[in-house]
Amino acid sequence: MEIQTKDLTVQKVAYIRHMGPYQECGPAWEKLYEWAMKNGIDIKKSLWIGASYDDPENTPPEKIRYDACVVIPENFKEDDTVKVQELPGGKYAMAIHMGAYKNIGETYKKMFSEGLPKADLSIRMAPCYEYYIGDCTGIPEEKLKTELYIPIS
Repeated sequence: MEIQTKDLTVQKVAYIRHMGPYQECGPAWEKLYEWAMKNGIDIKKSLWIGASYDDPENTPPEKIRYDACVVIPENFKEDDTVKVQELPGGKYAMAIHMGAYKNIGETYKKMFSEGLPKADLSIRMAPCYEYYIGDCTGIPEEKLKTELYIPIS
């Protein structure tokens, strides 16, 4: 597993919070996409980010927090559908996940158990991110590309 280190900048995002297992966050994404199309967000050119806050190995499923996010311009405000927040930046370990989104958890496990120890990197308290690269509509699952980011000190 190849791990790179990157400095991420703060990102202003519109988001919809999902509570529950990460694998069940699809409805939050559907609602966010619908909102984005109605509000003039360029679906194909926007940066879509998943923010994962909890370790599913140590958090009860109903308490797992996940934010489906899209980067927005400064002038966007919260409304009845989305909230707005700034995702923290900083130093992150990054690895590429190729394939189905449902298998992202396996890549994270490898990063935590193999990649970070091998690279001698320490975790810091901040959310993990998934940056969904490219337009995912009509793409075969095996060609989906996601950058996974784990906060490091």
